[in-house]
Amino acid sequence: TFAGATIEGTAAHRRAPSVNAETHDPDQAKYDAIAQRASEMVREGDTILLCSGALTERMVERLLTFKSLTVVTNSLDAARSFWRNPNYTIILVGGQMHFDSGALHGTSGIAMLQNLRVNKAFIPCEGMSGAQGFATDDAESAQLKAAMLACAQQVIMLAAPQHIGLSSL
Repeated sequence: TFAGATIEGTAAHRRAPSVNAETHDPDQAKYDAIAQRASEMVREGDTILLCSGALTERMVERLLTFKSLTVVTNSLDAARSFWRNPNYTIILVGGQMHFDSGALHGTSGIAMLQNLRVNKAFIPCEGMSGAQGFATDDAESAQLKAAMLACAQQVIMLAAPQHIGLSSL
C-alpha cells in the first residue's frame, strides 16, 4: 500500500514508459487507481501543489469537479486545465520550460516556493525503495521537489507500479 492505493503484482525492475507512450500500457488501470485515490485526499477549498508528471496529470481531470481550489503547479498543462474555473486560484511556479514535458524547473521556481505554503503536495517520483526512499532522475528536478516538500503541510508521494523498488538519482 502506498499513498492509500494498493498496488498488486508490481514489476519492480521495469523502467517507466514515457508519458507519451502510455496509451497501450497495461498498467493504465493502476495509474488511474493511484490518481483516483490521490484525488480523494483533496478537500473543497484546499491549497494543493501538483508537481508535473503523468500521475498528477491524471489527477487533474478528477479535480475539475471541485468548486474552489488553489492549485500551485509547475505544469503548464495542469494550469491550462484549471484556468476556466474562476473560483480556482492558479499559481504557476516559474522557471525554465522543459519542452518535452511542459514543466517549469529552475532556481526561480525554488525561490518562489520558499514563500508559499500548501495543505497538500502531490509529488511523483521515479524511484521508491525501502533503503533509499524516494528518488527522481535528474538533479534539477530533485532540487525543485525538495522545495515542494518543504512548503507542504502534508506530502503525498506518487509512484507508478514499475518504480517501486527502484533507486534513481
